[in-house]
Amino acid sequence: MKVRVFVPGVAEAADGPCYGGTDHQFPALPSLGQTLRFTDERKGDFTVIDVGFVQEGDAFVAAVWLEADAARRASYAEPVVVIEAADRHSERDLNHDVPPDSMPTY
Repeated sequence: MKVRVFVPGVAEAADGPCYGGTDHQFPALPSLGQTLRFTDERKGDFTVIDVGFVQEGDAFVAAVWLEADAARRASYAEPVVVIEAADRHSERDLNHDVPPDSMPTY
């Protein structure tokens, strides 16, 4: 059965998530509360929060809307680690044994 699956984007707008839909084949229509696991770039578990149909031309396609699980939502909120210019030199120089250009015959 062809089902259009709407997954929320990582960046959410002020008025709610922006969903992207892709078509998938299922043996039956997923039900509310069921968990779907993606193994592609969206990796992770998503919960079905709504089931319905969307119109495509003259036909209707079964559709489900998903919500990221709590762990995934928390990972969206993780702060980005920024290395300050002063911190860059605190780590070991990986080129410490490379001679300078002025010493061609090392």
